[in-house]
Amino acid sequence: MASAPLSDRHRDVLAAVIVNYVVTGQPVGSRTVSRNSRDGLSPATIRNTMSDLEEMGYLYQPHTSAGRVPTDLGYRYYVDRLMSERPLSRREIRHIRAALPAEEEAPDVDDLLNRTVKLLAGLSSHVGVVLAPRFRHAVLKRLEFLSLPEGRVLVIFVSQTGMVDHRVVSPRERLSDTELSAMTNLVNESFQDLTLPQIRVRVVQHMSEEKALYDRLLARALDLSSRYLAQRADDEDEVLVDGASNVLGEPDFADVARMKALFRAFEDKSRLVDLLNACLAEDRSRILIGSECPDPGFSDLTLITSPYRYRQQPVGALGVIGPRRMDYDRLVTLVDSLSRFLSEALASRTRGAGEETAAVAAEEDDA
Repeated sequence: MASAPLSDRHRDVLAAVIVNYVVTGQPVGSRTVSRNSRDGLSPATIRNTMSDLEEMGYLYQPHTSAGRVPTDLGYRYYVDRLMSERPLSRREIRHIRAALPAEEEAPDVDDLLNRTVKLLAGLSSHVGVVLAPRFRHAVLKRLEFLSLPEGRVLVIFVSQTGMVDHRVVSPRERLSDTELSAMTNLVNESFQDLTLPQIRVRVVQHMSEEKALYDRLLARALDLSSRYLAQRADDEDEVLVDGASNVLGEPDFADVARMKALFRAFEDKSRLVDLLNACLAEDRSRILIGSECPDPGFSDLTLITSPYRYRQQPVGALGVIGPRRMDYDRLVTLVDSLSRFLSEALASRTRGAGEETAAVAAEEDDA
């Protein structure tokens, strides 16, 4: 373990080993570092410095005659103290802006999230992950009941952050447009500014009260609300994954057993959800390196994640997953930039809620 503070020479050599190892994937020898040394340090001096870093836990030697490679502690020191975030190229920025336009007619939320996860995988050459907005924590702005053919009712939930969810329910009896409009107003008066779990509690309370039995309109409104909530009861956080095949070409995962374990971890979406949820409280990117990850299934990997926002509030998270031997200088910038671009694209979706719900109703009517 690290005990003493690192000297400038220790820091320079550690950074040189990490940069070379990230590029080549091969243990780094003293001669390689010496050739690129700004101070003209000899291989013998570099070798002694590497030995010091190994004793302190920042490097290790996989074989007696081999060079050194970074440990998780070495990567952590580099990320915290030595890394210089590298800006994206103009071409990359143009590509991102074209995919995630900050315009009034920006694509819908699902489309934006799918575009984002593909950008993460494509631009990083690793695995891209995006945690969709957590709808069960969304605060109600408006709930609407709209009539559909055959007596069905379209229930549309519009959140304060602009997310829209819709479900089709079948009421106990046919309801007129006038009745549905009155029920919409009644429900919104009762449930506005509440989350879905809070609405569920309020519906149960109202339905148990005697006054609901005597108020026919309220009873119908509560019945429709409860049917909508029942459909959402088992909803889970959704995580999008793209680029899992990118790890196939990585020498870090040439071992078949490690590769199988890795793909099992990606297939279990709940594990990814837990890791991404943990970054929602962060102000910027969060980096988990190897053994730092609480899930042992990801102990051979690095996760760089960042929250994205709607009106300054974190609503989801995104990131890249790859081997510990990754280009941290560039990928931290990439993740932070995409979280910012996605946040801007979400904020630009200023279409009126009436237009939004009308479009949803038209889709359901045509279905």
